[in-house]
Amino acid sequence: MSHEVRLQRDGRVAIVTIDRPSHQNRLTREVLLGLEQIFWMAAAILLALAGCAGPSARWSKPGATGGEITRDHTECLNEATYTRAVILHRGGTLRTTEVDYDGYERCMRARGYQQPRSSR
Repeated sequence: MSHEVRLQRDGRVAIVTIDRPSHQNRLTREVLLGLEQIFWMAAAILLALAGCAGPSARWSKPGATGGEITRDHTECLNEATYTRAVILHRGGTLRTTEVDYDGYERCMRARGYQQPRSSR
């Protein structure tokens, strides 16, 4: 198995080219594709777990019904939620949804809600 190695220089840039049989390149491509799939699965799992870590504390407001609490929670969460776009190296875009938890708390407090001391 002989490989031809070429070195090219252009100023401060050096390019090393190794010619080898194409059947050896397939393995490298398959491994890289497998790693890419693992990366995207891990990213999806982390995003899902981050979504589970939302505002879970119990909020209370004297005289508020369950429906009012749910409505206020949903509205405050929507106000505090934003989407961030990350441009990937291949030209694609990954969009993540994030929550400003301080903004969520401010919104709930502005509507008259309080958190029990144990959940702060």
